[in-house]
Amino acid sequence: MLKECVRNHAVRCMKSKFGYSVNDEEALFGKYKSVEDLLNHHSYNKILNLVCHEKENYQTLKNYYDQAIKSNINNEFFIFANKVDHNYKLYVTKDGQIIIYYYQDRIRIGKKSIFPWDYPHCINCIGNCGHYKELEIVKDFMSLNTFDFYIKYTLQETCFIRDTKFNQEDKRYIVNDILQVEISSHITFYSGMNDMKGYYIADSWWSDDQEILEDLSKMPIISFGEKYHAFWRT
Repeated sequence: MLKECVRNHAVRCMKSKFGYSVNDEEALFGKYKSVEDLLNHHSYNKILNLVCHEKENYQTLKNYYDQAIKSNINNEFFIFANKVDHNYKLYVTKDGQIIIYYYQDRIRIGKKSIFPWDYPHCINCIGNCGHYKELEIVKDFMSLNTFDFYIKYTLQETCFIRDTKFNQEDKRYIVNDILQVEISSHITFYSGMNDMKGYYIADSWWSDDQEILEDLSKMPIISFGEKYHAFWRT
């Protein structure tokens, strides 16, 4: 599995944030013909501070990036995560947390990035590895349906789902004894009827309940994520 060096810091909605943060709404819409032209108006450090809310300056971050690339070792600013597809990268921490890096707003001037690295839209934990190895987790993210992945890595159980028709009780569909799902404008998982907080999965995007339930129980979690723009917000 290919691993990529990624910035361990999220910048949500970077494209729109860029326009209003630097007071230059035209910056991403044809005004600048090159990164060099952009940087003549807005420096690296200005963008890092106002848009990315970075505490370190560009040269410091660039040094850490170069160090990580050269040594192939994680540091406090950059880690090597598994490239699952264009939008998702997966990383297992030393504590066993399964972390998803979701990319949405990659800023490009022409085909060139402003920085040597991209910023993820968000970074979220979607479970714990338990006794499973990283390679198996990555393969499961590409093949298990969303119900099965959640049951295996969040609830730490192995009762896999094959049905797509579920009884509904008090607005929740009963998947099995340990998992319910509520579908409104959001798709929310609950680990039993006593769970009042729930776990946000994705927005429903006006799909009907049966389509969503079928996708949750049959579609690989990565495909579900792409269809519903899921970034597994905690």
